[in-house]
Amino acid sequence: EKQEMVIALAMREKGEETEERPVAARLIGRRQASSSVTCGVAAPAPVAAVSNWALILEQRGRQNRAVWRKKQSSRMEEEPNRRRLYQVWRGSNKFLCGGRLIFGPDAGSLFLSTVLIIGPLVGLCCQCITKMNSSTSDQKKNVLGLPVLIATVVLGLADLAFLLLTSSRDPGIVPRNARPPECGDEQQVVDMTTPSTEWVNAASPHLRVPRSKDVVVNGCVVKVKYCDTCLLYRPPRTSHCSICNNCVQKFDHHCPWVGQCIGLVSHHLIHIGVTASSILLS
Repeated sequence: EKQEMVIALAMREKGEETEERPVAARLIGRRQASSSVTCGVAAPAPVAAVSNWALILEQRGRQNRAVWRKKQSSRMEEEPNRRRLYQVWRGSNKFLCGGRLIFGPDAGSLFLSTVLIIGPLVGLCCQCITKMNSSTSDQKKNVLGLPVLIATVVLGLADLAFLLLTSSRDPGIVPRNARPPECGDEQQVVDMTTPSTEWVNAASPHLRVPRSKDVVVNGCVVKVKYCDTCLLYRPPRTSHCSICNNCVQKFDHHCPWVGQCIGLVSHHLIHIGVTASSILLS
């Protein structure tokens, strides 16, 4: 009986609702009734203390539940005001799967590239199967039809996979600034001697931002240029793509076949995909 009462009090302290909610009250009432019947007096002091303790725990449970409900309601009110990064993206990219996949503005060309890969792949597989079925038993021993068919299918699937990865991944976009560089930094930049004397006034006419500045990278002085659109000084080997409207690290070009920029992340992917396509064509 003591164990049941302790368990009930612990559950009340945690604020849990059960079907047998008044267990502690019934146990306390049972003790009071038994003591009053046997002794003919009021309940002893320990039983009254346990009863008060049970009421205190119940009040605490109610307070905890009220606080939890208040937090949940405030969180639900704040969630509609919160927006994810892809929802406020200023570039020209397209997003799928809740922002997990990022495509270029001309991602429709990806379907054309897929058709151009699948078409010859299916024709080559059909040719291998036809040649395998039409050859005699002596010719089957000398023809490597099955290994060629397997290699063709594997290379074709790998080519499609790397094509999709290249088109749907972030190529190395540099996050843009919401505002131009701060005045303190700009004063330091203005005091520096730079070869360029041009000033950026398009995005922020009230600020005088130098078009370029010199930075030290691994002990070497490198000139970096200011981007009017992204409001930042582009890191070395970074260029702004006019199609995607983003600054991309190690920008090579904007590939129309995958509808995405080729940059820091997608360099090795496009190389592997082109290699697989070359092997298929050969």
